[in-house]
Amino acid sequence: MVFSVADILVGKILSPYGVNGVLRVQPYTEQAASLAQYPLRIDSLALPAHMAIPVTLVAVRARDLLIRHPLCSSRTVAESLGGASLYTPRASLASLEDTNDAYQSDLIGQAVEDEHGALLGHLCAFHDFGAGLLAEIEPATAPKKLTRLVPYARLEALKEGRHRLERRVWEGVG
Repeated sequence: MVFSVADILVGKILSPYGVNGVLRVQPYTEQAASLAQYPLRIDSLALPAHMAIPVTLVAVRARDLLIRHPLCSSRTVAESLGGASLYTPRASLASLEDTNDAYQSDLIGQAVEDEHGALLGHLCAFHDFGAGLLAEIEPATAPKKLTRLVPYARLEALKEGRHRLERRVWEGVG
């Protein structure tokens, strides 16, 4: 199923829990329990793009959540959803009050510049393999297929509300 850029990835279904359709979920939200505050779409269900459904939080565990989704009523259905991604509409997320904060999805595609304003490339993804957040940069010049992973340090916000990523806030970009 194809989602629009207005959809934000907020978690992943790990497995069923019990026999009543409860789902064990890995949240990607800053506060794990906040995942249940958002209406969710499951990427493997054939739902219209505008249909996000509220879920019920069953329990918060050490590294995952247990949630109940109205369209998942049995263990069989829950098993078929294992590995599926959970999305919420961008409009359902809180607006950020601090201008130095940004949702990662809002930064994808932004230009990465050095301290002199020369274009180094564009931010194409974020990754976290357990040792801290990495940013993937697609170079501005050929070869485009050779992206670089660099530690994400911090974000510089401009007064106009646009975000500009500068060399001095990136370690290892040269």
